[in-house]
Amino acid sequence: MAAPLLLDPAHHAQADLDAALATLETIVEHETLTAPTTERTLHFAELVEATTRRPTRLQLHLAAALEHATTDVPSGQGLLVDHGGTLPGPALVPDPADTSDGSCRAGDRADIVGCSGDTGGVDSAPGPGPRTRYARARDLLRMRLRISGAEAGRRIRLGHALTPRTTLSGEVVPAERPVLASALPHLDREATTGVLRALERVAAVLDHEDVTELEQVLTSHATTFDPDQLRRIATHAVAVADPDGAAPSESLKHIQQGVQDPPARG
Repeated sequence: MAAPLLLDPAHHAQADLDAALATLETIVEHETLTAPTTERTLHFAELVEATTRRPTRLQLHLAAALEHATTDVPSGQGLLVDHGGTLPGPALVPDPADTSDGSCRAGDRADIVGCSGDTGGVDSAPGPGPRTRYARARDLLRMRLRISGAEAGRRIRLGHALTPRTTLSGEVVPAERPVLASALPHLDREATTGVLRALERVAAVLDHEDVTELEQVLTSHATTFDPDQLRRIATHAVAVADPDGAAPSESLKHIQQGVQDPPARG
């Protein structure tokens, strides 16, 4: 008799989530195919939207954690990713193509630690299929999750600002933008990116306290307005914050007044 398959808690949680989503799919499809109404369909749309936003924080946390884990990969080491179909779990392995002078040989990549050129990217080590060695979190996310490099970069950038991290000494550091981070389950990714971008742009001209207050204002608006309206509010806030090097305290006052009534469409 075969030994029982042991699953870790994360796999158990994923199995429960898959079962719940399957139930939700059945209910939604039945309701919308039998006797759909505008209000009922909109209700389901809101329900599904809220459900899909919940894992966002986990995506960002894992992207940032992977970036942190791969920051100090020793020279000549990388992660082999199999291109022969199913991608296996990566393992840190020595790079047989590493050279002492840091130059590249056939099959090496410029994004491999210790390699200064790009000559193709396919590793010649034996295995079930061609394999590529990656050392950057962005490339690992792109290959394993099959997302674009731009999306991988966005997740890493947002993750650094919106999720806690652990220092080399083991200290847990809170998120850089805790107010925005707390609202993640309720925000569209585009809205989250817009608020963070605005805060980054005004950080050079506003005091830390003023930036924090503006974070609260914009996050509140992000839970009320759609991303298009929020973009106009954020653009207005940035323009008022630093039209020509305005004083920070005075700028914030105008921003707080201005964002109460977002600029009208042209």
